[in-house]
Amino acid sequence: MTKAIRWACFFVLSLCAIATTLAATPQKTQKPLESTRLIALIAGDALPESVIALVKAHGLAFKPSELYLKQLAEAGANVQELDVVSKAVVHADMEAEDFKQESQILAHLATAGKLLREWKSKEAAKEINAAMQIRGGLDAGFVMGDALAQQEE
Repeated sequence: MTKAIRWACFFVLSLCAIATTLAATPQKTQKPLESTRLIALIAGDALPESVIALVKAHGLAFKPSELYLKQLAEAGANVQELDVVSKAVVHADMEAEDFKQESQILAHLATAGKLLREWKSKEAAKEINAAMQIRGGLDAGFVMGDALAQQEE
C-alpha cells in the first residue's frame, strides 16, 4: 500500500472510532418536573398533549397530593392531564424545597389559571405578581406571558 492510502485508512478508522465514542456517550437526562413548573404549564395554557408527554417522559420531582390535584384542576387541567399526573413516576420527594413558600406559589398560580380561563387577565396578573414576589422565576413568567397575550386580544 502506498503511504497516501495508509493515511486515508487511518483517517477513516479514526473518524469511525470518534463517532462510535460519541454515540456511546449517554444523553443528558432531563430533570423531573417540579410542582411549580407543572402548574405553570397548566395555568399558562400549554397544550395538554405537551404536558402529558412531559410528565410521561420526565416524571415528577414530588408526590402529588389531593390538594395539588385540586389546584391543577383549578388552574385548568383536564381529566387526562390529572390522570397522568396522579399515575406519574415520582423521582424524588419535595423535601429540599421550602414547603410553605411552595404552597403559596402554587395557590397563586392555580388561581391565576382559573382567572385566565374566565378571561380576567388583570386579576390573574395580580395573582402572578404575588407569586413572583414570593419567588420570581420562569414558571410565573410563563403564566404572565399568557395573561399579557390575553390582554392584547
